[in-house]
Amino acid sequence: MQKNNQIDEVTQKAIKSLNEIATENNVIGKPIIAGDLTVIPLTKVSLAFMSGGGEYGSVKVVKANKKFPCTLGSGAVVSLKPSGFLIINKNQTKIVRADSDIYDRLLNKAEEVFSANN
Repeated sequence: MQKNNQIDEVTQKAIKSLNEIATENNVIGKPIIAGDLTVIPLTKVSLAFMSGGGEYGSVKVVKANKKFPCTLGSGAVVSLKPSGFLIINKNQTKIVRADSDIYDRLLNKAEEVFSANN
């Protein structure tokens, strides 16, 4: 039973760490405000998680000694990829997707929005 608790503890610590990495500020970024224009970055978050454990020694020794040491481990991979921007201007709201040419499109859109304000 103690070994199950240890595996549970390792798993809970790893999940807590993943939650700290994937906060709402990483998924939906902090708004950038310029006058009536607000730009909010959006991010795609991908997570992979694994955990496990094992015991060293022969099966007879492990079964005879309930306190035999075990090895535990966990691992995770987190990927944060920009997916687009939410652009809010007065009564208009648009989503600009992040493609390979996102920076050109964003600059063109910003130029269009700012010229519409003048």
